[in-house]
Amino acid sequence: MAAAHGSAFSRVIGAGRFLYESWRHLSARRGQLLAKGTAFAALFSLFGALATGFTLFALLVGNDSTLYDQLLAGVAEGLPGLLKTPQDPGGAIDPDTLIQSDAMSVGGVIGLLVMLWGGLGWIDALREGVRSMYDAPKAPANIAVKKAWDVLMLALVGLGVVSSAVAGLVASSLAGPVLDAVGPSDGRFGRLVVRVLVFVAVAAVDTLLMWLILRRMSRVEIPWGDLWPGAVFGAVAIGLLKHFAGFLLARTGGNPILASGAVLVGLLFFLNLMSIVVLFAASMTHVRVEHAIRAQQAAVGALQTVDLRKPERHRDQDGSGRPKGSGWPPRWWRRLLPGGRG
Repeated sequence: MAAAHGSAFSRVIGAGRFLYESWRHLSARRGQLLAKGTAFAALFSLFGALATGFTLFALLVGNDSTLYDQLLAGVAEGLPGLLKTPQDPGGAIDPDTLIQSDAMSVGGVIGLLVMLWGGLGWIDALREGVRSMYDAPKAPANIAVKKAWDVLMLALVGLGVVSSAVAGLVASSLAGPVLDAVGPSDGRFGRLVVRVLVFVAVAAVDTLLMWLILRRMSRVEIPWGDLWPGAVFGAVAIGLLKHFAGFLLARTGGNPILASGAVLVGLLFFLNLMSIVVLFAASMTHVRVEHAIRAQQAAVGALQTVDLRKPERHRDQDGSGRPKGSGWPPRWWRRLLPGGRG
């Protein structure tokens, strides 16, 4: 029993040291400053990205009110306080103004392209921030290929944000009937189980989203075994941030100095926290990879030490230094050497 408690305590201490080392690496790479820049880029790019996304959604889906409501719920869940919804009438942007009715005209297409180009600034800032945590240099690439890749990443990240909210809605709708079949779901225990199931479902989708950012968007080859702790930590932390976003925005909006722009200030604060979480997850990944490299180097160094201490294990009995059974140089060649006997 004492050994088990000691092992658990040592694991907690090791996890604490790992998190502390990850935070030190984040600070050494100016992670807080990079997070602020990423948050500003996200705030300035949001309108263009949302206008492009909502317009494309309207063109592809049409007047499907159910899917439109799910889209609004997904964006409102991922970015609280941004859109005006029945649940949040004090949002900063009316979603109806985001849909460009003349999108198929020449002017509309040019406007969408300009807004899309502005929306790619956040992707570029986030990618370079993650690469800075990895100590990776700026990736050289053809500008056309790079922007095409950024468009794909922007679409996938947007899809991931909406999918995260949809997963929560689906889990919540499915958990109720299941709990009703077992027992009452309107009790305190039932509500707790539903919240846990929703959180787990959202965290699973957010983990895939973090993998997309830390691995695909950064374009740095990292094995999943070294990536998953940072991805899971980032997903859980972002889920907690979204859960308490209403409280954080209310505290920001209650400040009389910031009352005139409370929504934008609160949104910027929320985006800054999310950027710090993503960069900290990248820092965790870097530190984990460094630990693996150090362990591998230590193992190789130990093997080399054994080899140096016992060199006779790699020599013939006559001290020639040739590996046993190597047959090199061949016997006929050794006979031609001066003084050679083979």
